[in-house]
Amino acid sequence: MIDPISGIGLILALIPLYQRERDNTKQASKEEFYTWLLEHKFQEVKDCITTTFGLEVEIENILQMNQAELIARFDEVDKNLYCIMNSMHEFRSLIKMIAPSCVLTEQEESILTQFVKSNSTSINIIHFMGTQSLHLDNGGVIEVKDNRFIDGNLDRLVDVGFLLHKSKDCYKITEQAVEYVNNLNKDDLSAQAKSILKQYVESNQQYLCTIIADQGIIIKAQNILINSDSPRFIVDDLKELVKKGFIAFHGDMSFGGKRYTLTRAGAEYIKNLKA
Repeated sequence: MIDPISGIGLILALIPLYQRERDNTKQASKEEFYTWLLEHKFQEVKDCITTTFGLEVEIENILQMNQAELIARFDEVDKNLYCIMNSMHEFRSLIKMIAPSCVLTEQEESILTQFVKSNSTSINIIHFMGTQSLHLDNGGVIEVKDNRFIDGNLDRLVDVGFLLHKSKDCYKITEQAVEYVNNLNKDDLSAQAKSILKQYVESNQQYLCTIIADQGIIIKAQNILINSDSPRFIVDDLKELVKKGFIAFHGDMSFGGKRYTLTRAGAEYIKNLKA
């Protein structure tokens, strides 16, 4: 028997599928929904509904809602979920395939990140001599590569729930925006760690190795030298890559160095950076 918590999540995922398959001009009933579940081999889901106290009544109430409105609400929930999932690197390739409309452009993500990190509460569009710029209420300015797209960028961020349009040229931040940027920050690597991983992936070599030398630690992808700007921090960068699951420690080497191997997560991370 499926447990009630998992069952409810599955039911909420199945209802919009059921609604899209049926004639939405007719009012739905729980009996028709049960028949549909059985036809699609979801006997356990039906049992979960009928044996969980109060759940059958709630499902019937949902099915009695205006069908077009119900599907629109489910679509809105899906969009919000996909937008947040896009802030997690491991899901970016998936979201780009199944919900490309929920993927922010580089400039939209940059605007949002700068806004959240500024700790400002509002952002304003300033128009001057035919151009526009973004100013924060704490006196800062948001940098953008192309100010021709500012209006569209802000409209998009409002549409996905990351900004609130308070007045003609004023926008406020939302909790979803903070969550999105916080998720991005969880996956942030130091510039050198990111460079090491990128060079390693692009080398197509099996192992990443460290060598203890007179001038410090040298890092190679087998026989290919990996460039580093700060050799003193290579150990910290490799620990960071291991901690995030982008490389795996593969053992000590006879001359005092260490060997690492690439993980699927590491390869996907670099692939997503290029996307």
